[in-house]
Amino acid sequence: MDTFTVLPLKIIVSGGNTLFAVDRWESCGLNGLLCDAMMRGAVLCGGSCGAMCWFDSGHSDSNDPSSFQHAMLHEASTNGDATSHGVNSATEADAADESSSAPSDGATSAAWDYIRVPCLGFLPGLCCPHFDKVQSNGVLRAVDVEGMALRHPGERVVCIDHHAALVCEGGGVYSVFRLPAAQGSVRSDGSFAADRSGEPGVWIKDVVHGAGDRDGQSRVSAPLHVIGALVGHRH
Repeated sequence: MDTFTVLPLKIIVSGGNTLFAVDRWESCGLNGLLCDAMMRGAVLCGGSCGAMCWFDSGHSDSNDPSSFQHAMLHEASTNGDATSHGVNSATEADAADESSSAPSDGATSAAWDYIRVPCLGFLPGLCCPHFDKVQSNGVLRAVDVEGMALRHPGERVVCIDHHAALVCEGGGVYSVFRLPAAQGSVRSDGSFAADRSGEPGVWIKDVVHGAGDRDGQSRVSAPLHVIGALVGHRH
């Protein structure tokens, strides 16, 4: 396991059940080795679970039965690992997605709730991936994370649209990327599009009032700058 984290220049974490993953890493000591890899300059990256696991905590679908170990192993053995292939478009990204899809018209929503999960703490804040998506429980993550932010007002929330990526280079330097022609939550005027009629982007959210304030609201700051696909721009 030491060799696994000492040699690579890049460590990629796939999507999956974040609660299970972080617990296993901590129980076997992998969390410390991942931290060592980060400190020596390795790139730590991933999507879904692999995006939120580096933060203090995450807005997670780990309660979704389709993310449980047996369900995911069955899916992989039945359909193969679609996420192992390159993704070049929004359509391909949806086909390879490891988050559950919204219920089809007339279908019953699955009975599970999003939860806050503790993560590795390499980056500050609570991370919400798939921010602009509705999953099988029929709930838009952008709506649910608002309530979670109010229950944990001391945490800044980093919200990443389904087709966006946030690159943190240290020292306050970051880049935002998006897939071309993809749906997202950032309108051209900078406002939020719940119907995904905008472009993919990243939002930073803070709580205005403290915990226990019944009038507390979450405040949305301006979204981070959205950059064209695979064309980075530093800030």
